[in-house]
Amino acid sequence: QFYSGKLRIQHLADMIRVQLIRKYGGIWLDASIYCNGRIPEEYFQMPLYSIRGSEDPRFVSNNQWTTFAIGGHPENVLCGFLDDFFRAYCLTGKPFMDYYLFDCAIALAHRYLPAARNCLDALPKAEWDCYWLDAHLECPAVENDCANIPLFSKISWGRFVNQTPAEETLYKLLLKESYRGSENQYHPPRL
Repeated sequence: QFYSGKLRIQHLADMIRVQLIRKYGGIWLDASIYCNGRIPEEYFQMPLYSIRGSEDPRFVSNNQWTTFAIGGHPENVLCGFLDDFFRAYCLTGKPFMDYYLFDCAIALAHRYLPAARNCLDALPKAEWDCYWLDAHLECPAVENDCANIPLFSKISWGRFVNQTPAEETLYKLLLKESYRGSENQYHPPRL
């Protein structure tokens, strides 16, 4: 279905992530996630992991989970359901109906599968806003800005950031901090 155009690259990535988590466990982070430090070991110990924010009815998820940062134990009930759901959907031969199909499938699991609902409802609420960095990348850098950057930050993939700003923006500061030292060698920012 991918080569016929019925399956977009985003949906293929959705299918791959749930299959990998179902089989091996772990946490999937989209390429648009800025990770600001080591992932705490307790996140890997959770049967299901995702970022739970403050309720927001603008999202299918009501901001109670994210698909860009999701994980759990191998064979967890939610990823098992999602893998089966996507495989069954592909068998219909129909194009994937919506970019938010992944969230819709999780909402179905939350509504109709008590074990999935229990795991989703048990997700701890994040103490940080994963969208903060995206909103502040082009702002002038202020002392202690790096301390405000959460562990996981969602950066909009369609966003243009001025790569050579004249002023010292947070984006420029992060680039300098990430590449300090040896040329072309990555170093995580000092916090």
